[in-house]
Amino acid sequence: MSDSLLEHPNVWTESFPALERLCLSWAHPDPTVLTSEFMGGPAPASRRLRYIDLEGVSLPTLPELLLSSRDLIRLYLGEHVLTGDGFLSPADLATALSAGARLELLHVYLPSNKFHEEGSTDSMLPPSNLVVLPALTFFESNGSSEYLEDFVSRINAPLLKRIRVNVSREPAQPLDILRLSEFISRTERMSWLPCQTFIFLDKSSTKISHQFGTRGHISFELACDQGFFRVPEAIHICGQLSPLVIYDAERVNIEVNIPPQDPPDETYIILWLRLFRLFDGTQELELHSKHPLYEAHDSPTICPEAFPALRVLRHDLGLRAPRFIRSFVAEREFAGRPITVIRTRTPFESSSDFGSDSESA
Repeated sequence: MSDSLLEHPNVWTESFPALERLCLSWAHPDPTVLTSEFMGGPAPASRRLRYIDLEGVSLPTLPELLLSSRDLIRLYLGEHVLTGDGFLSPADLATALSAGARLELLHVYLPSNKFHEEGSTDSMLPPSNLVVLPALTFFESNGSSEYLEDFVSRINAPLLKRIRVNVSREPAQPLDILRLSEFISRTERMSWLPCQTFIFLDKSSTKISHQFGTRGHISFELACDQGFFRVPEAIHICGQLSPLVIYDAERVNIEVNIPPQDPPDETYIILWLRLFRLFDGTQELELHSKHPLYEAHDSPTICPEAFPALRVLRHDLGLRAPRFIRSFVAEREFAGRPITVIRTRTPFESSSDFGSDSESA
C-alpha cells in the first residue's frame, strides 16, 4: 500500500461488493490507521470476501468488516492490526469471528495486553456462550500468552487439526496454557483413540501429535520467543498438558532434548516422570534424549503400578537404561508382568510426525 493511495481516501470509501481477496501491507515501522469509511464504513451489507490479509494497518471497523464477510475462508491479522485504534479485546475478537462459518485458517498477532487500558476488567468475565468456528482446521497465533488464554476460552473449533502458537511473556513468569489445552481438547479428534502419539520437548518448543491412521491427525506446537524452556519450566508446562493427551494411546514416542540443570540435579528425571503420568495406559513406549540423565542413589523412581498395559519399552538413553527404568522393569518382571526392553539408535523424525499440512499464513 503506497503513500499515494493513502493521500486519496476517497478511493477506499467504495464498498467493493464483488471483492473476494483483500491484502493490505504497510511496511513502515509505525502502523497506519485506515479511516472509519474504509470500504464503505460500518455498513452491514454482506460482502463476498474470502481472503483477508492485513499487515501493519489498523482498522477501527474491523469487527464490522468480519461480521459482514460470511464467505471468509482465510484470515490473517498481522503485526499492529489489533493495536492502537484497531485494538480488540479477546471478547470483541471472538464476537467479530462469530459469522465465520466457513473460516478454515486463522492466523493472528495478538496485542501485548488483553485490556486496552490498565485496570480494565470487562474481559475477565467468563464467556456465557462459545463462538463456534465449525470449519476451522488451522489456527496460528503470535503474541501475548495472557491474551491468547482469554481468547481461546471463548471459541470452539471442533474440526481443528493443526495448532501453532508462539507466545511472548516475561522470562521470570511461569507460562500458563491450561485454557489453550482445554480449547484443543474440545475438538472432535481428541475424543478418538490414536494409534500413535508423539511428544517432543526441546529448549525452544513443545510439540504433541496424535496419529489416527487413515482418519488423519491433530498436532500442536508451542514456542516461546522470550528465551527458552528450561527443565523447571518444562515440568510446569507438562502439568497443564493433560487435556491435550490421550492417556491410553496404543503407542507413545517421547523425545526430550532440553539441556539439564547446571550443575545437574534430579529435575530431569522429575520431568520424565511427569511425562510418564500423562500416558499411563499406553502399551508401547519409546524414549529418546540427546542428554544423559543424572541419577543419585535416592533419585525418584517409577511406581510399580504405573503403565499397567505396557508391553514394550524402546529407548536410546545410553548403553544401559537409566536406573529408574531398570528398577521398574525388574519389579514388573518379579510381579510376573514382564516388559520387553529394546535399545534403539534412531529417534523419530519430529518434522514428519507433527503433520504434513501445507497450510501456512
